[in-house]
Amino acid sequence: MNFFKNIIFLTVLSIILLLVSCKPGTKIEKPVNISGIYPHLAYYNNESSECGTGAVVPWANRLWIISYGASNPFGSSDKLYEITSDLRQLVR
Repeated sequence: MNFFKNIIFLTVLSIILLLVSCKPGTKIEKPVNISGIYPHLAYYNNESSECGTGAVVPWANRLWIISYGASNPFGSSDKLYEITSDLRQLVR
């Protein structure tokens, strides 16, 4: 019986902590960095093939990246991305 009371208590506590920590409007000050990888800077295309990096160019105090899809001779949904110094990704 004690075991089930502990499980219920931990479940309720976890839900309360989750609700308190997920306040709307909370701004993340520092981007997530996992071993030097910034997941929010990932880019994708809508094709079923791979999405590759066509070029990476530093220009005008920004980092510019263009993606490409393999085997898309008639066009694709690839884009030009601008990475700012504060690690924001803008699609151009």
